[in-house]
Amino acid sequence: MGARRSMLALAARAALLLGAGAAAAQDGDQRAAYLAGTCAACHAGANAAQAIPGLRGRDSEAFVAAIHDYRSGQRKSQIMAAVAASLSDEEIALLARYFATLGKAGGAQ
Repeated sequence: MGARRSMLALAARAALLLGAGAAAAQDGDQRAAYLAGTCAACHAGANAAQAIPGLRGRDSEAFVAAIHDYRSGQRKSQIMAAVAASLSDEEIALLARYFATLGKAGGAQ
């Protein structure tokens, strides 16, 4: 139960961080980088041991589809459902473009 509580607390903090300062970074690239900082807490690299995929170089359409699936409940993850619910469609699109432009982990930047 402790691990579940910790994961839910992390999801709540992520949701707060996503909303708290997003308005401060108005430029699209800056805002995307700001939002991506929260994602990096879990997705900084491929973490196969915990089934957490890396996001660098991810196809933007696949990213958008996955976030919408978490939001709708089609994909199951309490943390990702909370994060997806906290993102606007505009923020999802910003993140999708941002991650797509990054080189894959271990590859070109």
